[in-house]
Amino acid sequence: PDLQASYQAARQAQYGFLIDLLAERHRREPDRGYAARAFGISERARARSLLGLLSFAGNPLKPAELHRLDGLSRRINIRHLDLLAAASSRGLASDRGEDRELTALLEDFRQAKAGPPESLPPPPSTPPIPSLAQVQTAALDPDTLLLEYFLGEERSFLWAVTPSDVRFVTNLPGRAQIEEAARRTYERMTESHLQTGDAAARQAAAQLSRMILGPVADLLGRRRLVIVAPGALQIVPFAALPPPVASDRRGEPRSLIMDHEIVSLPSISVLTALRAQLAGRRPPRGLLAVLADPVLPPPQRLPNTGEEAAAILALAGSAPVLAASGFEASRQLVQSGRLRSYRIL
Repeated sequence: PDLQASYQAARQAQYGFLIDLLAERHRREPDRGYAARAFGISERARARSLLGLLSFAGNPLKPAELHRLDGLSRRINIRHLDLLAAASSRGLASDRGEDRELTALLEDFRQAKAGPPESLPPPPSTPPIPSLAQVQTAALDPDTLLLEYFLGEERSFLWAVTPSDVRFVTNLPGRAQIEEAARRTYERMTESHLQTGDAAARQAAAQLSRMILGPVADLLGRRRLVIVAPGALQIVPFAALPPPVASDRRGEPRSLIMDHEIVSLPSISVLTALRAQLAGRRPPRGLLAVLADPVLPPPQRLPNTGEEAAAILALAGSAPVLAASGFEASRQLVQSGRLRSYRIL
């Protein structure tokens, strides 16, 4: 899977070129299906390695292999903390010798996760990538709008998809301009608690919203928004963005979360593959398992997580739940298999 992912990453320029070519054909002949073909290429570019990982996930590791992974994970975490502490005490980054040890541990972890070559089953077949028509039929309802982005070098693209319609936007700014606006919005939002930070955050968010949502503002309505966004757009909290068109309502400035349910996905193809995997599986008897406020070494607590857990558990009503905090919120509980009896972790 690691090699597949790195190969896919090295081919993004070719995917972008093909989408750009299909977009130009769409401009000349808008009724010849080029928008749907470009959508399929976009999904292939983003989903192929993820779908491969889902296929490999069907090959469970043996207990001894899991035990080795757990030990390597602990050593990696310890080594990482040692490097951070050493760098902090010297005020410098860690040297290459220290990095080599961590790199070796990470490589051991990857190999252990894959298992010995002689014991590996044949590579599983990757789930097919659905067509745009299949996405419209099987993955969307009339109250849902899919917004899928592909960032190109010269220009970027957006597919706005409902069960009955597709709008292919081919004139968004290029990757550098969009990602710069996304990073600026994120940075301004992290500073919004400062005295002059709120206005700057709102200004940056409004600019980004107009840039990436403006061409489909008339489609938003009050629909559920399913966002498939690459690159730096993934760090943007879309729910906090303002509508791309100023509202006539007075009072507090509005954000998308006030009028829309927001769902973020790595790929719409991954959603359909997950649904296919879960088809026919009996739902767990329990609703919710919550682990919070663990006791971590050296002894320290995360008390606010206990308050959050109590608020979440209060929403479960009389449904079966598992609540663990303090020493009960342990690695042993996570690995015991008890959590598989609950729908939500």
